[in-house]
Amino acid sequence: MFCLDYAVAFFTHYSLIQAHHRMTACNTAEPDFIDQKHCVPPCSFLLNSAFGIAAGAVTASTLYPVDYVRMTTVKAGSSHFAYGVIPFMACYFGIFFTATAIEPATHGPSKDVDPTSALTRNTSPYEREAPPFVRKAGFAAVATLAASGAELPFDFSKQNVSGGMRMAAITAALRVPLGSLLLLAYDRILTHPN
Repeated sequence: MFCLDYAVAFFTHYSLIQAHHRMTACNTAEPDFIDQKHCVPPCSFLLNSAFGIAAGAVTASTLYPVDYVRMTTVKAGSSHFAYGVIPFMACYFGIFFTATAIEPATHGPSKDVDPTSALTRNTSPYEREAPPFVRKAGFAAVATLAASGAELPFDFSKQNVSGGMRMAAITAALRVPLGSLLLLAYDRILTHPN
């Protein structure tokens, strides 16, 4: 992943979340939901991953014509299309937003609330307390590490620049702190727009 990849993916993901909220608001009896200032990703891992796949595909397709780094680092005759961005974003958004949405309240689950209910219905994380920052940072690190691992087999440019799969894995692991911080910043923008 390169910087512009993140920017395009975050923009696309945000647009998809906004569209999801508008469609959900039209199908519910909550007329004020569409005017809500918060943009909250759904609790569903499949839906979060699907948004990630779409964001990755849009990112790879948008940047393909101007991706000079990949163009110059892949072997002649090979495609420089950034296939790795798609599984990266699927894991990145899927794991992080699902984990933060189903994380139990920091003060423990209420006796009258089923703690597994977030797994079976598409509820907003604002119905319970958000996980503390340290937990979110842990979720971001796990999501970024898993995403980096999912990306590696498809990112021939990174393998060529690094000199092989082993060095590419080490390079990807070194990027986990940056990817985690970007995800935390993006989450903050999504959930606290003011």
